[in-house]
Amino acid sequence: MKLDIKNFKAEIPKSIGNVVSVRSSIGEKKVRTWEWIVFSLIPVVGWIILLVMLLHKGNCFCVGEKGFAVFKILKKQQELVLKQEFLFENLTDLEFSKVRVYNQYNRYSQTNYSFEFYSNDKKIYSVSGSYVEDKNDGTPKSWKVYKISALLDIEDCWTNYKLPKIIDEFKKSGFAKFKALDKVIVLGLDYIKVNEVIIKKEEIRNLSVADGEFIIETNRITKGLKKNYYRLTFDVNNITNQKCFFAIYDEIVENLI
Repeated sequence: MKLDIKNFKAEIPKSIGNVVSVRSSIGEKKVRTWEWIVFSLIPVVGWIILLVMLLHKGNCFCVGEKGFAVFKILKKQQELVLKQEFLFENLTDLEFSKVRVYNQYNRYSQTNYSFEFYSNDKKIYSVSGSYVEDKNDGTPKSWKVYKISALLDIEDCWTNYKLPKIIDEFKKSGFAKFKALDKVIVLGLDYIKVNEVIIKKEEIRNLSVADGEFIIETNRITKGLKKNYYRLTFDVNNITNQKCFFAIYDEIVENLI
């Protein structure tokens, strides 16, 4: 299949399957007025930065049902060169975190993201950055929108590929396993396990998500002078295959509480 974006041409790898989306920086990046002023005032280095900004066209993401390809955009030759190609069948986990950042006045500043694919425990692909959300609908804005949009498309296609496999395994074994930073999370039909701690169905008082944390409130009493209930938490921003996790959780939550 041929890819043609404003006369920038390339051959799409058949291995990534049916193409779902093509996201590109072509025509999106512009040097703003303040950038012209600031960088032009900096001798030599400023002009080099401006030159790079004008010539650099960024990347093009081609997202398919079975994987995705990243093309490098060459302005002078007006072509797209295949930079990287990733097939879902060779990957095991996706960690896609998005953290909203607030300033000292508790006003939203930006959203930082980190997107990492793994094959078992080996990192295969990684990209990170930040963007600003539109205050009306929460969608990304600025010239970086093409990249975060591509990553969201990849996450959706990955979930469509990975979720049926996780569901099949869940039906066979009765549990599904995920990772959240240094914690291993196991969702079972009648229990949740975080590392070596097992919380059985009858011990769970409530399950909730707040401020990026998954909270398990139990009826276990902690040791101490005051009567406190034991609670367990883990970071959902960094959980692997996040959409798959919540899909499985939604299926079993009624059985857990």
